[in-house]
Amino acid sequence: MTPQVPVYSLRRRLLALLIGVVAVLWGLSAVVAFRTAHGEADELFDAQLSLIHQLLIKSTEQLTGSQVGKSMFKHSQATATIEVHKFILKPGRVLSQL
Repeated sequence: MTPQVPVYSLRRRLLALLIGVVAVLWGLSAVVAFRTAHGEADELFDAQLSLIHQLLIKSTEQLTGSQVGKSMFKHSQATATIEVHKFILKPGRVLSQL
């Protein structure tokens, strides 16, 4: 009895390599798409939150008098400035809007 030598098929190896490469590329594109969509959603929610903030400031100023509205506006501007500086100082992030 002679020992059987395993048969190495070029077609099988190339198919395995092709499937592996396609799977890796698909995974990378899924990660990139997720990160891009997450960043866009963050920007959208930030813009909506900013709009609501401005509307609340204006409605508070109209309803309760100018002093409360001005005080809230000054506080919001100081807080926003601090938050913008924190955001700018984060390494690796790119600001699209200030």
